[in-house]
Amino acid sequence: MANMWAKDIPPNDPRVSPLFANQEGLAPTMVFSGDREILDSDALRLKAKNPAIDHRRYAEMMHVWPVGPTREAKKALDEASQFILRQLSVKNPA
Repeated sequence: MANMWAKDIPPNDPRVSPLFANQEGLAPTMVFSGDREILDSDALRLKAKNPAIDHRRYAEMMHVWPVGPTREAKKALDEASQFILRQLSVKNPA
């Protein structure tokens, strides 16, 4: 699937994977992964490359779990909304 998605762009091109991009100046970023999902190792590598990333790793979760009808998904969406609100308050202090 990766080759189908990226077509002729090499997999180490930053347009394909942020792991190979310059992380300087990256906006505040939150990443969710589940320990059973295919991109979990990439999320861990991205966090190692850029410790400023807020990485939330959930046990027993598969790919795209935050959009499911589970307690964990609700918690993740709540965390994401709080993260966004914090970033907005930093940009626009009351």
